[in-house]
Amino acid sequence: EAVVVPDIRKEKVYLEDVIEDVRNAIERHKDIKVWTMSVGSTIECSLNSFSEGGVALDNIQDENGVLIIKSAGNSHAFERGKDCERITEMADSVRALTVGSIANAKSQYDIAEINMPSPFTRQGPGPSHIIKPELVAYGGNAGMFFGKLRTTGVKVFDIDGNPATAAGTSFSTPWVARIAADINYSLDG
Repeated sequence: EAVVVPDIRKEKVYLEDVIEDVRNAIERHKDIKVWTMSVGSTIECSLNSFSEGGVALDNIQDENGVLIIKSAGNSHAFERGKDCERITEMADSVRALTVGSIANAKSQYDIAEINMPSPFTRQGPGPSHIIKPELVAYGGNAGMFFGKLRTTGVKVFDIDGNPATAAGTSFSTPWVARIAADINYSLDG
């Protein structure tokens, strides 16, 4: 585990610091070849140019021979009745596998049908018409009830190690990273 973002309630986070922390973590652990990155921007990527963060992640992957499995990002547009937003900056990395979320279940107020895109998952395309996200995994479902967000999450552990549920692309991304790591191990690199 590499903590690359401080408590955003206590201090401001700058892209340059996140990138540098990611680079340092990867360089300190040369034996790890598959990395999960659920942290990211909330800024929608451009259709015409790649973000500074996406280019930086590409460079880090090239320089260190690693694969970053990056979350597509979460959108709150559905809460306002709007269409889902495109993937976030950093998720536009060409070399990273970007992961979206599909619904694992459907409760009374949830919007998505099971195995369909979660209402909060960001979608493509990325810059220059690249296909993003490349993969999806179960990340939960969501809907609104009298103006309040309701979620149906996937099974997770809380900060104390107790079973819980949560929804978001941060929870679908590690599933894909685990599969990629298993493949990397099976192929002996």
